Amino acid sequence: MIVHDRAGKVLAHASRASRKDLREAVEAARRAQPGWAGATAYNRGQVLYRLAEMVEGKAAELAALIDACESGTPGTATEGGTGEVRACVDRLVAYAGWADKYSQVLGCNNPVAGPYYNFTVPEPTGVVCVLAPAIGLLLGLSLMTVILWLFRGVAPSRVDKWFRRLQLASAALYSLGHGANDAQKTMGIIA
Repeated sequence: MIVHDRAGKVLAHASRASRKDLREAVEAARRAQPGWAGATAYNRGQVLYRLAEMVEGKAAELAALIDACESGTPGTATEGGTGEVRACVDRLVAYAGWADKYSQVLGCNNPVAGPYYNFTVPEPTGVVCVLAPAIGLLLGLSLMTVILWLFRGVAPSRVDKWFRRLQLASAALYSLGHGANDAQKTMGIIA
């Protein structure tokens, strides 16, 4: 698949995912899930907060990338792209704060008859596939994946026609701080 901007210029070449690619993505997510599910709530919050810092550090580049996909004028960041990056950073910081609080909100004591004590605790259940919205390049991607990370799930990567615009943003987002290979190793995608 070739990703074009509105002016018709090629922004990137992205290959189509095969069944094997999907299977490998699910297998990698299953390998990464126990480590992330076993992380403390404080650690998950710190990871999300660090991601927010990295996105904020590359705000101009990400805004220009978003605007190149939206308007067809590469290299310039308008209010639309800048606002989306700001909203993404705000959401990441907000979810980082919720990492150690959601279990108290969702967990509860359940009233039962007799001399028993019954309680509910949210627990990770496994691998989840998420379909991010087609609009809102960075914001849609970050919200869908961060919510999963917050609840200790791991999503396999998936490529289809709705992710054409998200491919560039996701590659930029995950390779911000340490390069693509290091980011993939940290996330458990590659060995």
